[in-house]
Amino acid sequence: MVQTVSDNPNLTPGTQLGRFELSKQIGKGGMGEVYLARDLELGRLVALKFLAADVSSDRQRMQRFINEAKVVSSLNHPNILTIFEVGEAAGTRFIATEYVDGVTLRHRIADGLRELKTICDIAVQIANALEAAHSAGIVHRDIKPENIMLRKDGIVKVLDFGLAKLNPDEPSQLLEAETLAVTEPGLVLGTISYMSPEQARGLKVDKRTDIFSLGVVLYEMIAGHVPFAGSTISDILVSILEREPAPLLQVPPEVEALVFRALAKDSSARYQSAGEFSSELAQLRRQLEFDTESRKTTKLRTSGGPLDQTAPSQAPGEPRLTPAPHSTPDVAQTRSLGSKERQAAEIAHILFMDIVGYSQRATHSQRQLVDYLNSTVRRTDDFRTAQAEHRLISRATGDGMALIFFRDPEGPARCAIQISEALKNQNEIKLRMGIHSGIVYRTLNIANEQDVTGRGINIAQRIMDCGDPGHILLSREMVDVLEELGDWQNHVFDLGMTTVKHGMKLQLFNLVVGGAGNPELPSRIVSERNERKRRATKEHIVADSHAPRQSLADKAKQHISVAAGAIDSLAILPLTNASADQSMEYLSDGITESIINSLSQLPQVRVMARATVFRYKNKDADPMDVGRELGVRAVVNGKVMHLGDRLIIGIELVNTADGTQIWGEQYRRQLSDIFELQEEISRTISERLKITLSGEQEQRLTRRYTANLEAYQSYLKGRYFWSKRTRDGLRKGAEYFKQAIDIDPTYALAYAGLADAYAFLGLHRVIPPHDILPKAKGAAMKALEIDDTLAEGHSALAYIKTIYDWDWAGAENDFKRALELNQRDPLTRSYHANYLSAMGRHEEAMAEVFVAQELDPLSAIINLMVGYMGFLKRDYALAVKYCRQTLEIDPNFFWIYMGLGWAYEETGKFERAIPEFQKAVDLTAGTMGTLAGLGHAYGLAGQEEKAFEVIQQLQDEPQKPYVVPYDIALVYAGLRDKDQAMAWLEKAYEARFGWLIWINVEPKWDFLRDDARFQDLIGRMGFHSPIPLAG
Repeated sequence: MVQTVSDNPNLTPGTQLGRFELSKQIGKGGMGEVYLARDLELGRLVALKFLAADVSSDRQRMQRFINEAKVVSSLNHPNILTIFEVGEAAGTRFIATEYVDGVTLRHRIADGLRELKTICDIAVQIANALEAAHSAGIVHRDIKPENIMLRKDGIVKVLDFGLAKLNPDEPSQLLEAETLAVTEPGLVLGTISYMSPEQARGLKVDKRTDIFSLGVVLYEMIAGHVPFAGSTISDILVSILEREPAPLLQVPPEVEALVFRALAKDSSARYQSAGEFSSELAQLRRQLEFDTESRKTTKLRTSGGPLDQTAPSQAPGEPRLTPAPHSTPDVAQTRSLGSKERQAAEIAHILFMDIVGYSQRATHSQRQLVDYLNSTVRRTDDFRTAQAEHRLISRATGDGMALIFFRDPEGPARCAIQISEALKNQNEIKLRMGIHSGIVYRTLNIANEQDVTGRGINIAQRIMDCGDPGHILLSREMVDVLEELGDWQNHVFDLGMTTVKHGMKLQLFNLVVGGAGNPELPSRIVSERNERKRRATKEHIVADSHAPRQSLADKAKQHISVAAGAIDSLAILPLTNASADQSMEYLSDGITESIINSLSQLPQVRVMARATVFRYKNKDADPMDVGRELGVRAVVNGKVMHLGDRLIIGIELVNTADGTQIWGEQYRRQLSDIFELQEEISRTISERLKITLSGEQEQRLTRRYTANLEAYQSYLKGRYFWSKRTRDGLRKGAEYFKQAIDIDPTYALAYAGLADAYAFLGLHRVIPPHDILPKAKGAAMKALEIDDTLAEGHSALAYIKTIYDWDWAGAENDFKRALELNQRDPLTRSYHANYLSAMGRHEEAMAEVFVAQELDPLSAIINLMVGYMGFLKRDYALAVKYCRQTLEIDPNFFWIYMGLGWAYEETGKFERAIPEFQKAVDLTAGTMGTLAGLGHAYGLAGQEEKAFEVIQQLQDEPQKPYVVPYDIALVYAGLRDKDQAMAWLEKAYEARFGWLIWINVEPKWDFLRDDARFQDLIGRMGFHSPIPLAG
């Protein structure tokens, strides 16, 4: 490496300036020089920045910088470079900062960022740094890859807050540095390619200018080049002010939309705060973390170079947020955001077309036909509009094409009409078309181009295959949408049920508008109808010549009765949200959950719980496969479409033994009729299962908790977010529950939901227990004041009495009452198992959690609880066994790795425990007690320095909501420091932290059991005698 020569003869390696000893020069630029130095007093490495003479000699500019440095140094944010001091030694002014052992983002971009999740993680950390600075009134104004450092451990550091303001206006250096910077308000400031439009115009800027610059950086990380480029400064400025960036075809549309919002020309159209930007980035990152398909990664294709098809290795020091051995998806792979099990399903509207007689043409003629068809399609208004708005994926199919429209259900029908009209006066191309609305999954094809897969596109092709030249055939699903959106009723003609490829039966419609389309009956359907007539005639003749026999209708009824009579188990799969508005997901989920809850009240049938069936969400699951996997005899599936104030629900009940439909129905109702509709669906399913209901069961099945539609919708949104079990989800869930209560103060179920949300916010370290658990208890008691027969209310109250009140007898009574009211609630069973285990009643706890597991076999937390019960019994082999089994359900569930770590450390396998805890830390960013678990293992392993570092993090981490005494006590327990462990346990006791309920049974605290202080503590908690250790 060539050593850069210093401009200052006083700066040479070995020079001592005060308490700093220079080591080597590590940077040089217009602002001055940077040296690696050692702080001789504190024994740490620092970076010393020596300002250029013209900067340090300008008293006014230097004072302004010192003032700014003081503000920046007070931020104390993990993603902002820490400024230690601004000093002077031997007549030389310098800035002492922390030394970052890593590379600039510019280097990482040059090497190639392969993983979209890594890109999101970097952007989240930058946004967090900006939010902290903006909150302190500081605008960076020079966000660019050179001012962002990446440490080897994945931590991002934003550099040079305020330094951009120091640069003088030096036109002579403009072309070389591509930087305009001045000190007066209203003038251009910052590196040109990363400037916001208002910055480029020299207008007043605010924090939103940094958001634009971060958008540029994010775009560059994905594409490999900046969005606004040019050969001259003027060209770049024109591009920033007037042109839109090229589409990001490497990533899913939701990622592109996020980037383009940050790059909005109008600052009011951007994210209005870095915190908002960070939140959306973090949500996207979490979505990507669930991807478990990729076993290899391929390099990101950028427009700057060819695709490298070799499998890259993990970049040094790059953090993995998903557990080994699975690799995270790269940008190309994340078009579909995951594996077949985890892909994000979307409703698309597909127009499939092909040229009839294509294969009989000569090769040169085939090419001419395809070129002519392509040209015709490109000229249609709907194709051009959808393409310009990034709502279209087009796919060549050899003798035709598929056009996949998103967010515009009428698009394919209008486009088909326009194509038909354009071709009606020529004789060369004979085209047939099929249109369907259904589920697809985005992906990339072998040429790295956007593509889709899924049942939706397959059905569209099968529909098209039924047509003759000129036909535009539609599915039942497509017609339902069109009739709700526009005046299509007079243009679609029902062709009845038709058997297509693989024996699938579809109801088809013929679209004819003016001269577009073919009004004749398709020849395939004519042939099928003739064949049915022939068979019917033959059966009639046979019936007349033999003894009386059952009719086909009677046979069908008998089959349904026999099949249904044997059905004693049921899985209600998540209804698909077929609405164009994906924000209506809560409605389809809520209707599903409502039907599950209603039918779970019936003792005659075993209904799979929500957590288990929602594993099939957004999957094109075969009912027979679901039946085998869950051991159920019938499956309910369907879709929900919300159009204005209209609600369309298509639903069917399928026998999993042979895949036959027991019952199917389509409901078209007003949204205000949702209560009656849910009741009717539940009642009809019970009738089809041949269940005879008592009066009490009939009431349970049709029970309503509110008559207010708006309150009910808020409640559904609350449950939707609560079920995510994330910090943001719990907070949002609580807000929606409160909205429901504000609308209907007598809504007992909403109070119970609010109690659950508050309880989890306290238990999971989001809000201090004293601040939130009394509110949770108040909500639960209010629910029971309104309705004492509400099982959810008793369950919530029992849980709160367990984790906060430590009212063991009261909790037992409420659990008993909750289970009397609803024996089939796996959540109550799991709560009760926690209570029993805390009481040392391990066998009862194990029995209870096995019941919960039977009710909810695919719930990760319930399966893991079996392992935790084994851990409490000191059966560590059982604990490891069930932790590993739970990996098959959800490999990204952090509690799995916590459980493995606990079991390994209790058997002295610290070298295996520490990596497991580290995985949990990576998956949660050190929250949810995972960092404390790692610190405990460090202490037991004798790595005291690392354990003390964890304690420091737990006390000083600025992003933590509050200091959790229990977590610090746990690390001191690992260090076997009884005095400190007891001191912090006392603080946890004063805070009434929920995890203390297991203190009398968990192996982690065995080393304290003979300590009088510990015995006094458990006595005060109500454990009046030591619980015998299990195992």
